[in-house]
Amino acid sequence: MSRIPYIVSFRLEKHRPIIEKWLRKWRISVGRLILHPAEKFAERDANFDVVEHKAKRFKQSDCSIFIESCPQQAKLIAEFSGKPVLRSSAKRFFFGDDG
Repeated sequence: MSRIPYIVSFRLEKHRPIIEKWLRKWRISVGRLILHPAEKFAERDANFDVVEHKAKRFKQSDCSIFIESCPQQAKLIAEFSGKPVLRSSAKRFFFGDDG
């Protein structure tokens, strides 16, 4: 089983048990699962920027690549972090200086 250093998600912390169960089912080992601490979706959505959340964690990590499915988020995460982001659905890389 391969180990993924980090998963950074906009999902709520209260859903950790469900997410961990799903990861185990698919035999995915994660070093650190970073979820949003809000209690409710409305709280999260009103006071939180998902791109900033993901990009900040990526920038602070020792990881050299971030994989993101959302095209808009992939580009912005690359710009904010200054590190390469792979948009998985299109197999396209974004770099911090992409225009």
